[in-house]
Amino acid sequence: MDAWVGLDGRLRPVSGPTAGRPLSSNEQLVSTATEESVRLGRVRGGALVQAVEVTVAARLGDLALAEPDAHGGYWVVVRVWREHPAEDQYEVLDVRGTRVLSSFAVDSSGFAETPPMSRFRMGPDGALYQLTTSPDGLRIVRFDLGEES
Repeated sequence: MDAWVGLDGRLRPVSGPTAGRPLSSNEQLVSTATEESVRLGRVRGGALVQAVEVTVAARLGDLALAEPDAHGGYWVVVRVWREHPAEDQYEVLDVRGTRVLSSFAVDSSGFAETPPMSRFRMGPDGALYQLTTSPDGLRIVRFDLGEES
């Protein structure tokens, strides 16, 4: 089943599976990505609100992270691939309304044959954390996004 299922009802009443990720604001976050764009939105009371579509000039791979921010926007981490010059990296996007306010590139930093299930996480301190692998082992990299928790 490709759905979110509540386990204890603390974030929302357990009323069955949902397509969106439950948020503490009694909303759900829905996100999807294609090679051309990322679509994000919140579901509130059965209606889609704060929906946005982001396109970039490179081919997109996986959507590694989509998180709402404290300002009604989103933090997005998406894998991008460019053929000329050849690059394989992640882009971190600060999306507000219909605009990308800022972005920065993050090296994919992958060595292990089996990548971790989740390379990126937002911390309670408002920072972005990346799990990287190398021949020396695992490393967690912190990016200060200037967010207030």
